[in-house]
Amino acid sequence: MYIPDEKIIVAFNLSGVRTPNTKDAFGPEALEFSRSNILQKTVRVEIEACDRGCNFIGNMFVSNTNLGTMLLDAGLCSVFGPAADRSAYCDELYAAEEKAKEAKLNIWKNYVEKVAEPTDGEEDTTIRGVKEGASMEVTITEITDAATFYINRNEDANVAKVAEVMSKFNEDPAAPSEFELRKGLVCAGLFSDGVWYRVRLEGWTASGEWRVQFMDFGNSDLLAAENLRELPDEASSLGSTAKSCFLAGIRGPTKTSDHFENAAGTFHALAFDRTLTAKIEFIDKNNKMHLTLTPRTEDVEDGDTKTSVNQILVREGWCRIVERPEFKLKQYIKGLQSDEDSAKLARYNIWEYGDVSDEEDEVVDPAKVRFDGR
Repeated sequence: MYIPDEKIIVAFNLSGVRTPNTKDAFGPEALEFSRSNILQKTVRVEIEACDRGCNFIGNMFVSNTNLGTMLLDAGLCSVFGPAADRSAYCDELYAAEEKAKEAKLNIWKNYVEKVAEPTDGEEDTTIRGVKEGASMEVTITEITDAATFYINRNEDANVAKVAEVMSKFNEDPAAPSEFELRKGLVCAGLFSDGVWYRVRLEGWTASGEWRVQFMDFGNSDLLAAENLRELPDEASSLGSTAKSCFLAGIRGPTKTSDHFENAAGTFHALAFDRTLTAKIEFIDKNNKMHLTLTPRTEDVEDGDTKTSVNQILVREGWCRIVERPEFKLKQYIKGLQSDEDSAKLARYNIWEYGDVSDEEDEVVDPAKVRFDGR
């Protein structure tokens, strides 16, 4: 790129996008697209940074149109998240990529959204057949913190199947027997209420107990080997019915916060062991759902409004909106901004001492701190 005023030539890289190599599929087409639009032409640039190789990094505009957006619109490049998220044109870049994906243009011609498959010993968070924007009735089975929880989907046929086979098992629990205990194994575990439930073994502790997760509820515990029993295949072969989810667009206080317990307790009072309507706002790369929870229409008294649990927790100052959300949640979060502003103004709960950012709430692992404090 020649800069007339300085009489110099510099190397320039587009910010926030990544094009295929010229040897890759659609690499030559991407190169030709850029050549045809900018070679030997006057352009306007905005410099964001300079890398170690003295290459300028920024945005280039041809007739007031961002070249990065033009490439994305044509399906000839993809968004480079770390840089795009810092860019002033972040929304524009992601929107152009989504448009090309939907139209299956060029590099997205054979694109299929990846679904994470759980490996042995990992929790299956998948709910087959659900898509972003869909609604379903769910029951909250476990609350981890003010924005993380587990659900049972009421339409899931496996919920009734599991209840039936475990009821039969509890009528005549298997006698203690020798069977191999290993990480990832599904077996029966005796809970403190004296009932056997399905558990997945997560690991062996130094004290001789097993860390387990109750597959159909989401809670975890430590169980001695004598409180574990082998399950028949009809019970162990069914997948987990408890699915880990997040409240869309918000985050609760961390465990080190004075408000952690009360925030989780408020969420518990609003949602635990209740049937709610859940709208899927976003499904992340780990296949976990980010939901808006609202009371069912039949549970709302005349004259009351259907205010979501997400909105109540933000309005009462128990949670705050995510500062750097996923692109698909940005518009959703704007709808919660006024609720957070009201909570801040009133100094409710987490805002009692003023503003708090995501960085201030991060907990640094002591093992990763150097002797000089870094």
